[in-house]
Amino acid sequence: MATRRWFALATALLLLGGCRSSAPATGAAPAAGPAATSAQPPAQPSAASAAPLNPPVTVKVGHPGTFTTAPSFMAKQRGYFLEEGLQVEHEPFKVSADMVPALATGDLQVANGAINPALFNAVNRGLDFTFVADGGSFQPGRATTSLVVRKDLVDSGRYTKLEDLRGMTIGMPGQYVVNHYLLALIGERHGFTLDDVNVVPVPMADSLLALKNGSSTPTTTSSRARRSPSATASACA
Repeated sequence: MATRRWFALATALLLLGGCRSSAPATGAAPAAGPAATSAQPPAQPSAASAAPLNPPVTVKVGHPGTFTTAPSFMAKQRGYFLEEGLQVEHEPFKVSADMVPALATGDLQVANGAINPALFNAVNRGLDFTFVADGGSFQPGRATTSLVVRKDLVDSGRYTKLEDLRGMTIGMPGQYVVNHYLLALIGERHGFTLDDVNVVPVPMADSLLALKNGSSTPTTTSSRARRSPSATASACA
């Protein structure tokens, strides 16, 4: 039960921080008990005394249909948000940049997306956003984005190494997103530039379909990869 509660609270942290409506954290210190020296001080007051919001608060969450949104979908499916008084509605977007205007106008309370130029431009214009949780990060030997190459290109020998990306059509969620930067970084390290490849817009949710119908040769997709960002090429099985 404790694990389930932690799952709900950890996922709800993203929502509550985004919509700036915190559940009444009314001086909950009395029930802490004498041995409050463990490494989890915030857990006891919030889990033990925070009452569900009543009436429930509707929270619209934008997402680009990537794997990093999975915890939020799981929490909603299992009823964890409702236990906290949150009526979560997931709103799909093609790219993270499209969520920024919706956040600015209040049509969204939360965006689960990647760093993008639209976000920085909005902040420069004085709009106020709060980053409250990390949906995925790049670490040595582990990444949340992968470059996927069609199997027939691998079988034919057209693709054997990252240098072979030169001249290919590569599906990308949009210009100047994180994936675009990673492709430029791969090119810088492997002898080509973005001018040497044909980048076409492909929403994350359509990336595998684009590979199947041949509209893109490689494509980038957001998921758990097993290689570092400098070598995230894998073939479709």
